[in-house]
Amino acid sequence: MAIDLNLKCQVEGCAKIYYCKGYCRMHYERVRYHGNTDRLKAERGTGYSQYGYNVVMINGISKPRHVLVAEKALGKELPKGVVVHHIDENRSNNDPRNLVVCPDRGYHQILHKRMRAYEAYGNANYLKCYCCGKYDAPENIVVSGTSKSGGSNHPECKKRRDREYHLRKKLERDGRAPTIRHILEMNKE
Repeated sequence: MAIDLNLKCQVEGCAKIYYCKGYCRMHYERVRYHGNTDRLKAERGTGYSQYGYNVVMINGISKPRHVLVAEKALGKELPKGVVVHHIDENRSNNDPRNLVVCPDRGYHQILHKRMRAYEAYGNANYLKCYCCGKYDAPENIVVSGTSKSGGSNHPECKKRRDREYHLRKKLERDGRAPTIRHILEMNKE
């Protein structure tokens, strides 16, 4: 499949080259951080953090607006370590109905993991096989240790990955380069 290198940004009047999701880099970053392609002029005492969150200065201290909205809804300051999650993942949508207060980063990461599973297969309980990259029902996935030591995998994918790993290590130890026969051996079921 040939890639068209002449793609341009989809924003009217922009002649910059394509970067991602139909936009040039500048417009892609604006959509990613602000939810639209417009150039935003911040009010005095407000602005955006390097991560795209709307920030407000209060008594010389900058605080993300979504945190202020969550604190106002709860009626108290958020405890240390708490993370505020945007349900629609639009960092500029600070509507209280769009915010979830997570007790810690771990819980926040679980929310994103379940959202990705739901978007991919319509089931938030599905797990991703880190070998083949496909989502599947939990009963078809084996969870082993941490993501660094294998994470969740289909048993057959893990066997294939382990077989490839051990064959590569053996070839490295023997000082040999893999041949077509070795590659076929790695890929056999």
